[in-house]
Amino acid sequence: MTSVFQSGSHPPCPENFNLTQYVLSKSDKYGSKHALELVTSEGLKTWTYLELSNAIIGMAATLKSTGLKKNDKVLLRLGNTVNFPITFLACIWAGIVPVPTSAQLTKNEINRIHKIINPKLIIAGKEISLPDATTKILYEEELRFETYFNKIPADLGTPERLAYIVFTSGTSGDPKGVAHAHRAIWARKMMFEDWYDMSSEDRVLHSGAFNWTYTLGTGLLDPWTLGATSIIFKNSFNPAKFNQLIESNKITIFASSPSTFRQIIKYSKLEKTKLLRHCLSAGEKLPKNIKEDWHKKTSSRIYEAFGMSECSTFISEVPGMSNSKNKNSIGKPQQGRKVAVLNKLLIPVPFNHSGRLAIATSDPGCLINYVGEPKLDGDWLVTNDTVKMSKFGEITFLGRADDIINAGGYRVSPIELENLFSSIEGLESVAVIEVTIKVNTSIIALFYKSTHHIDEKVFKEISYKHLARYKQPRLFVRVDSFPVSGNGKLNRKKLKSNYESKIKYKN
Repeated sequence: MTSVFQSGSHPPCPENFNLTQYVLSKSDKYGSKHALELVTSEGLKTWTYLELSNAIIGMAATLKSTGLKKNDKVLLRLGNTVNFPITFLACIWAGIVPVPTSAQLTKNEINRIHKIINPKLIIAGKEISLPDATTKILYEEELRFETYFNKIPADLGTPERLAYIVFTSGTSGDPKGVAHAHRAIWARKMMFEDWYDMSSEDRVLHSGAFNWTYTLGTGLLDPWTLGATSIIFKNSFNPAKFNQLIESNKITIFASSPSTFRQIIKYSKLEKTKLLRHCLSAGEKLPKNIKEDWHKKTSSRIYEAFGMSECSTFISEVPGMSNSKNKNSIGKPQQGRKVAVLNKLLIPVPFNHSGRLAIATSDPGCLINYVGEPKLDGDWLVTNDTVKMSKFGEITFLGRADDIINAGGYRVSPIELENLFSSIEGLESVAVIEVTIKVNTSIIALFYKSTHHIDEKVFKEISYKHLARYKQPRLFVRVDSFPVSGNGKLNRKKLKSNYESKIKYKN
């Protein structure tokens, strides 16, 4: 048996379709209900479903009045403001293609993106880097909610047509523009039961900023599609006040990244709460010790999901399901997804053998193409992630393909080692990488952040007891912090180069 898994099917997307119209489909039913609650230092600001719908459709008319035509691209350079999702959805309603970008990008980074997409308009917030270009700019202060009363019909058409473009993080090279179709939002239905367990009764808090695509999808678009209420913090999320935030805002589902869950455990005196049904984690691998510690202290569970810019999340843990055969699993393919583990020849490997994770290009969530490149062909979209698949479809994440360690001819997963050592008392976070200590000599090194110094004997005893000789780390380094990428993920390459630059190689 080979590592290919599919359970169930997914109904096709309607032929005459618009992504934004689909997201706003509950607006009439829930007109006066809060769609969005924005927590600010000045107090709570709210948007009902009717107000949100009017703002988006009115903004679409405003954008069309600037002379924008169908399929023109609009570069969004906005900070943590409600105008981000409003302009994003307004563009799509009008048949215009939004390109959301992180406000943290530098001028050089945004110059590269501008050159790739050649936008007709830039919508810009204050003190956010802009490209060196003559492109027309519409500043955020020019966007007036009171002018959002003109209405234009939604641009309807085939769900295969271009809806929006997002950019990969670029941690392994220059970022690429990922072109998504209107059908991408339809594919997210597969997350509703197989990850979210969300309904119109839920109040969903996402700790991220508006301009993070994880926030945009899981924190806003999906709750609005379901008729739930989204809660976002205008100012930075304070992990030390987690329990207070949950109680005062009556949160039932909390979504965040592993790094934020780690900060909450460290800085907040966590207590059990009956309000919080469960939590959602994505963005990077969730350490096992964080998941276990969270459940012990709050009685709520964190359900993990795995995805990528090209297809969003397609592997996840299902709330309420406790029949996992593998505690290190990141979940199973969602109902309707077809997933495989492939070798270098793109042939499925046997179950429980390592290989590259892939998802079928027929999946409605898959990108159309990378900007400037041909449309996808072939049966599989192959990721850069090394995994194993059990016969039950459970996926064990072993690491990025370029992070896998080659120890004496054996392939070693850094994730396997990090999970093993993460249970050490006082250890807050850990990263295992391969470092070069002298010419032609590399070893496995364990870097850790902790509340106190941990004797090497502790690490070595665990190594001797649980690991084959070739897997055992030879170096243990305590650090004050870990380098991270722009989206908060551990930057292993930077960690490696930082360490190697401090030591002198021996010839």
